[in-house]
Amino acid sequence: MRIASVSSAFPSNYYPQEQIFAELGRQWGATSSVLSRLEAFHQRAGVRARHLALPKEDYERVRGFSARNREYVRVAVELGESALSSALEQAGVAPHELDHLFFVSVTGMATPSIDAR
Repeated sequence: MRIASVSSAFPSNYYPQEQIFAELGRQWGATSSVLSRLEAFHQRAGVRARHLALPKEDYERVRGFSARNREYVRVAVELGESALSSALEQAGVAPHELDHLFFVSVTGMATPSIDAR
C-alpha cells in the first residue's frame, strides 16, 4: 500500500478571528459581559483566522442546527469533490481504481458520512 496523492480544499470565506468575533457579537446582540467571555474564549483558542462554509453574514439567515448542518454537508461535499478530483488527477488514478479514502472533519455531522457521499 502507498499514499499516491494528498489534496485539500477550503472554503473561500476566510476571516481573521477578530472579524468573526465582531460578527458573532452583532448577530447575537451580545451584552458586554457575554462579549467579554466570548472574546476570552476566542483569544485562548489561539486561532488567528478561520475558513467558514458560508460568508459570515449569511449565518444570520440560516437558523438552527439542522439548517446550518445542511449547509455544512452541502459545502463539505463540494469541497470533498474538489480535493478528491485534484488528488486523483495528481496521482494519475481513475476513480474506480481508488482503494481507500480518508476524510476528517470536526465541524458537522452527516449520515451517511461526507466521504460516503
